[in-house]
Amino acid sequence: MTSFYGPLSFRAPGYEQKVVVVPCHGSFLHFRINNGELTLKHVQRSGDMPVGVQFNLIQYTALAMMVAQATGYKATKYIHAISDAHIYENQFEFVEKFLAREPRPFPKMLINENVAVDNAYADESGKKLADIFAFRADDFKIEDYDAHPNFRTPTAV
Repeated sequence: MTSFYGPLSFRAPGYEQKVVVVPCHGSFLHFRINNGELTLKHVQRSGDMPVGVQFNLIQYTALAMMVAQATGYKATKYIHAISDAHIYENQFEFVEKFLAREPRPFPKMLINENVAVDNAYADESGKKLADIFAFRADDFKIEDYDAHPNFRTPTAV
């Protein structure tokens, strides 16, 4: 398990405060391997539902896929829990507009299974595994994405 949340770096005596609020996606990540399958559970400290959380879902799903490929396991589940999920008052009308739309099928995210293996290692069977640091944005493809027209949602005020 790991965490990106370091409250002392923001509020400790003698330190200059770097931000007004602590970053929302301060997280705990728990990877679980069971029968060759990898599950990532992501516990997010706080989340702005209409603005940031959908990006967090995509980012951490991609991370689970990369870790699975780099370790030779199959990514099967991504579980996302949020301790403080919130919608700000100035976002209410946008959330209502969003919820009024007809749902569409989820797209599929695919990962390049041939990521550079120059610095990679081999598993016990000799299969070369991906170097997790070799992944790039173009190693991911989205299929069957039928998006609604976009609209801007304000951030917190």
